[in-house]
Amino acid sequence: MNYPQQLLVILMTLTVSAAQAENKKEAAKDSLRFTVIKENPITPVKDQSRSGTCWDYATIGFFEGEILHKNCASSGLTHGMPPTTTSC
Repeated sequence: MNYPQQLLVILMTLTVSAAQAENKKEAAKDSLRFTVIKENPITPVKDQSRSGTCWDYATIGFFEGEILHKNCASSGLTHGMPPTTTSC
């Protein structure tokens, strides 16, 4: 084999290797999927507007989450939100 033929073989090998690496990346990306293992009940998102009381919304959200966790029912602690019962 002369030099140009050797160079051509090397270039073809590199091209095939690069294509195989790209295919492996795509296959790995397709295999990463998130699934729901356990679905926990949640309360709806509340609009705090410009009140500046994010600490209050976080605290009430914590208590609502704990009530949901213990009783499987929404307490409706925030105004305008009626209590609801969910299946757990």
